[in-house]
Amino acid sequence: MRFLRIFSGFDHLASLLLHQNDPNYYITLSHNGTRLRVLKAPDLYSTEAVFHNFEEQVVRLSKYQMRQAQTEAQDEQLTRMLVQAEAQVKRLRKHLQRKTSQE
Repeated sequence: MRFLRIFSGFDHLASLLLHQNDPNYYITLSHNGTRLRVLKAPDLYSTEAVFHNFEEQVVRLSKYQMRQAQTEAQDEQLTRMLVQAEAQVKRLRKHLQRKTSQE
């Protein structure tokens, strides 16, 4: 088998393969290495349409994972900002205590 095209999104993968010994094309849709769908076709024209459909399915299926990755990145950013703000509050309190004790 020879890969002609691969389209992936997170854990999902669409692939278009050509079997070299017999002139057939194979289109697969996989999730985490497990094939969900496999289609066989004798001509490239029909496989192109199916591959395009599998690409669209990969996009739809991976949207949840994309949103989850974005949410996790935003959480990490907000956590860093919170830690920085808390450190600044601590510094300001110390500075204020020093000023108050000097008076």
